[in-house]
Amino acid sequence: KAAPFEFRGVDAAAANPQAKMVEEQHLAMLQAKMSSLPERLQQQVSSLNGAKKYDDRGLQKQALDEIPVPALDALARLEGPSSTEGYEVVFMKKVLLWYKMFFF
Repeated sequence: KAAPFEFRGVDAAAANPQAKMVEEQHLAMLQAKMSSLPERLQQQVSSLNGAKKYDDRGLQKQALDEIPVPALDALARLEGPSSTEGYEVVFMKKVLLWYKMFFF
């Protein structure tokens, strides 16, 4: 069984050079199509591409390793699920609070 926040599988493009070539060709075709789009839409697509730089699995794993899961789990169990919220919601609220207050 995989641990929480553990990634499974291997990126197909990294494992197969041919898949990487196909992906690059697909991206080139999309860039050619995008050049004929209105300027505002091109800017939105560019912003999305900027966000994709955070799609690095190594960096994601490093960030996930910083989350104090046992401590947040203990807090969520201490608070306990309410009649309207289950454990998962309480735990995610603890993660969100930690992220806002301590991650940056």
